[in-house]
Parts: sequence; C-alpha cells; structure tokens
Amino acid sequence: EPVNIFEVLDHHDDETFPNLMSAVNYFTDGLKQYREGRWEKAIGAFKETLSLNPEDKLTHMYIERCEYMKEHSPEGDWDGVFKMTSK
Repeated sequence: EPVNIFEVLDHHDDETFPNLMSAVNYFTDGLKQYREGRWEKAIGAFKETLSLNPEDKLTHMYIERCEYMKEHSPEGDWDGVFKMTSK
C-alpha cells in the first residue's frame, strides 16, 4: 500500500545545515520536474541541492531514479509514483 514519507528538518540551524532553505527550494523544484517527467531538469535541480548538501541520500536516490526513468520511460500517463521493490 502506498505511503507518503516526510523528512523533519526544523531541528537544523545555520550551523548544522547551512543554506537549508535554498537546498529545500532546489529539491522542491527537482521533485516538480520529476513528477512532470522532465528527467534532465530534475537531475539539474537535484544536483543544485547536492551542491549545498552533498550527503543528502534522498537527493542521490532521486537522481538515480531519474537516470533509470530516462532509460525506462513510463508507459501511459506518468503519475509520479515510483514503486519500490525493496527497503
């Protein structure tokens, strides 16, 4: 059954996560591009996110998904849902 996953970021400050809001804005744009099937634009936005937070595992995961989707285009109407087969 599909579930939404959220990441809590409000515990950070400028010391623990400099440029947090800029990173969130880039990530949000990348997610929008991803959901619209614009893989290259999504990758670009996600790479901007990584320039501010290189260790962000979620952003790395979305780049991998975009690379996969470029090679395996979804059939029919893309709804933005990625079906995970493992944890």
